[in-house]
Amino acid sequence: MKKALVISGGGSKGAFAGGVAQYLIEESKQEYDLLFGTSSGSLLISHLAAVCIP
Repeated sequence: MKKALVISGGGSKGAFAGGVAQYLIEESKQEYDLLFGTSSGSLLISHLAAVCIP
């Protein structure tokens, strides 16, 4: 089964979700097969993919 990380948009809501996603990836060592984001979430997903995913 594949795991997906989805971040919604909405300015500050997207920024908060980005922090949660970074924690899940870096501290909890969660691994995701798919990354999706809308609006501000799409900007954060591209950053998380470049920085946090080997």
